[in-house]
Amino acid sequence: MKGSLHLKLINGFTLIELMVVLAIMGTAFALVGPNIMKSYDKIKVQTDIVDLNETLKKISYKAFINGRKVIVKFSADKIAYQYVGNFEIHYKNYSFIRFTTQELKFTEAGFTDSTHIDVLIANEKIKISLKDVNTL
Repeated sequence: MKGSLHLKLINGFTLIELMVVLAIMGTAFALVGPNIMKSYDKIKVQTDIVDLNETLKKISYKAFINGRKVIVKFSADKIAYQYVGNFEIHYKNYSFIRFTTQELKFTEAGFTDSTHIDVLIANEKIKISLKDVNTL
């Protein structure tokens, strides 16, 4: 068969098949994407709340160990705390939660004068329990 034309079959996808697959994937991402972003935002807020709880526990332990009162002031996106009688102020900023202006006092025994603090999440005020902080 000299001189005859042999057609070679090429395995692969056509342009139309690729476009259909891309359209399906784009639609799926458009439907799922917003839900993933909402979940991501909730996780960031939860991380800040856990960090706040851990910071308050640490302050409580230090107040107990040092036998000194501590005052914690909440405002906007940060907390400021200091030992009573000490001029050094420590700051902690938060990215995804906000605070109403409030003050929390720790006794020498490490307990707070309140059972909760107010936190703003997406401009909605929620109360965070200090039960874990007040348990040594």
